[in-house]
Amino acid sequence: MISFVPILLASLTRHIRTTGLVVGLTLCVLSLSTVGCSCESPGVACGDTRCDPDSVCLNDACVKPCATGETRCGEGTSSVCVDLQASSVHCGACGTSCAKPQVCVNGACIQTCQQGETLCGSECVDVQSSGQHCGKCNNPCASGQTCTQGSCQGGCKAPQLQCGDACINPKTDKSHCGACDNACPTGQVCNDGACKFACPTTTTVCQGTCVDLQTDLQNCGTCGTTCSSVQTCVQGKCTDSCPRGQVMCSGSCVDLTTNNNHCGQCGVACTGSFRCQAGQCQPACTAGKTECGGACVDLQSDASHCGACGKTCGVGTTCQQGRCQSNAPCTYTKLVATLKGHTDAVNDVAYSSDSKYLASASADNTIRIWSNNQPTSNLLKHTDDVLRVAFQPNGKLLASGSKDKTMRFWNIPVGTEVKSITDFKADVEDVAFSANGKSISAVSRGSDLRIWDTTTFQVTQTLTGQGGFGYGLGFRLDGKILATTSSYESVYFWDLATGKSSQTYFGQTFANAERLVFSSDGKWFVTSLNFAGPNLHNASTGKYVGKFDGTTQFELQNSPGVDIDPTSSFVAAAVGVDAGSEVRLWELATRKPIRALKPTTDKTEILTSVAFRPDGQELAVGSNKNVIYVYSCR
Repeated sequence: MISFVPILLASLTRHIRTTGLVVGLTLCVLSLSTVGCSCESPGVACGDTRCDPDSVCLNDACVKPCATGETRCGEGTSSVCVDLQASSVHCGACGTSCAKPQVCVNGACIQTCQQGETLCGSECVDVQSSGQHCGKCNNPCASGQTCTQGSCQGGCKAPQLQCGDACINPKTDKSHCGACDNACPTGQVCNDGACKFACPTTTTVCQGTCVDLQTDLQNCGTCGTTCSSVQTCVQGKCTDSCPRGQVMCSGSCVDLTTNNNHCGQCGVACTGSFRCQAGQCQPACTAGKTECGGACVDLQSDASHCGACGKTCGVGTTCQQGRCQSNAPCTYTKLVATLKGHTDAVNDVAYSSDSKYLASASADNTIRIWSNNQPTSNLLKHTDDVLRVAFQPNGKLLASGSKDKTMRFWNIPVGTEVKSITDFKADVEDVAFSANGKSISAVSRGSDLRIWDTTTFQVTQTLTGQGGFGYGLGFRLDGKILATTSSYESVYFWDLATGKSSQTYFGQTFANAERLVFSSDGKWFVTSLNFAGPNLHNASTGKYVGKFDGTTQFELQNSPGVDIDPTSSFVAAAVGVDAGSEVRLWELATRKPIRALKPTTDKTEILTSVAFRPDGQELAVGSNKNVIYVYSCR
C-alpha cells in the first residue's frame, strides 16, 4: 500500500500547478525509511518553487488574486487584474480595447467629450445651454423655457421666437425667417419676416436687415456701430447734435423755452409753483389756462390742444369751446339715419361730450345707447317712463330721470348702474350736470331743489323758495348759476354762492317753460314753452330778451325739445303745426328763422326732443313714433 503514495502526491502536485488554486493543504512526504510523514514549509508548490500563502499558482507562475469586481487578463506573470466596465484596454471583455479618443463607459467604448461638454448617458452635451440637460444631466427645461448659463429661463421675449433651444428674431434671422426652420435661399436676406433679394443700393444688410448706414442709429457707418441716446447719425457718423429748437444740457437735449430744469439757459431751474414758459420762470397758469408741454394754453380755443393737451384740430377746422369745429357753416338738411329699436315714444335724446355715443330715453321704460348711428348692446332699464337723459361732460356717467321717481347713474360704455337716488316724491322731470361734471341737479314736483356731488353722490346744497312746479334746469358755463323753469311762466335764476334766486317773467300767459339750455359761449340760455315757442335769455342776468321769430301761439306742444349748437350760432326746437311736426332752426344772435326740417308727413307724429352732437356734425330728433331721426351737418 505504501508504494502508491508517491503516485498520489505527484497527481496532486500537477493539479495545483495547472489551476493555481490554493487547496489549503499541507504537503507531507512519506519517508520509506521510517513509519509516518514529514511536513514541508507551507505554500503552494508551483513549478520549481513554492508560492507565498497569499498568492496562487497560475500557469506555473505565482500571482496575487484579483479584487472583487476585477478580472485577470493575460498569461502568467504578465497578466493583470482589470475592471472590464471601465478599462479602455479590456472594455467589456479581455482584449477588447477602445480606439482613441474613445473611453470605456459601462463596458462600452464611446467618444470622449470636448472641453466644456459633459457626458450624459452616451451623449456629450453642454449643460450650460442644453434644454434636456440644463445645469446637470437629465434636468430638462419645461416647454417654452430655454437653458441659459445652466438655468432654465422663461420663454423668449417678443419679438423673439423660440426655435429649438435658441431665441431668434423671425424678422431678421435668415435661418428662421418668419417662422422656425424657414431658411432664406442664398443671395436673399430676411427683411421684416420675409425672404427678399439683396438690399437696395442705398442700404446695407446688417444682421439680416437692410439699413441705411448713413442715418441708422444702431448701425451708423458700419454694422453694429450704435450712437448714444444724445447722438444722431449724420452721414455715417455719430454726432453730438440735438433736434432743431433744442440744446444739449447735462448730456440731454432740452427745449429751453419749456424745460423746468433748464429754463432760458442750461442749469436755470424753476422751483416751487413756477413753470418755464417762453424761456422764463413764471407763476403757474392763470385761471382759464392749462399747462400743456410746459406752456399755458386755453383748451377752449387752442387748435394744438383743443379740449385736452395734445389734441390737435385738422385742416379746415378751428377749436371752439374745446371742440374742433369745421370752418364751413352747417345746414343740417340731410337726413342720414332713422334709428329704430324703442317700442314707445322717445322722450329725450342726448350726446356724450366726446360725440361717440347718443342716448335715447323712452316711454318704454328703457334707455338705448347708439354709436355711429348703430345700436350698442346696452339696454338700460327703469320701472316707468324715462323722461330725461344727460351725459356727464368729459366723464363716463349718464344720468336719467324717470316717472318711477328715481334719478339713476350709469357707466358708459359699460352700461352698468352706478347709483340710484330714490327719495323723490314725484316724477324726475329733468337732470343737468355742471360744465365741469362735478355736480348734478334734478327737478321733481314736491321735492326741494338739490345739488349732488357726482363722485360721492351726496347732497352738497339745497335750494328752497321756488314757486310753481319745476320742469327744466341747467347750469351756467362758469358753474356759479343754476337756472330753473317754473309753471308760473317764469325762470328762477339761482346764485349758488348765496343760495338766493331772482325771478324773470316771460310776459306770456299759460306758458309752462319745459326745457332750458345754456349756450357754450356762456352768453345766453334758451327756454322752450308749451303753447308759446322758444325764448332767449341773458345768461349774465337771467333777464328775458325775447321770443324767436316765426312761432305762433299753440305751435309748441307736448314738452317741446330745444338745443343750441356747439358754436352758439343756431337754435333748434321741435314745433307742431297743422301739417304735422317739424324742427325749426333760428340764428341765435338775431332770433331770425333759417329753415325747417320735416322728417315725416305723418300728421299724428310729434317730434319731442332735439340734440346737437358736440362736434357739430349731427342733429338728433326724437319722435313719439318710437324713432330717432339723425341729420348731418352738411
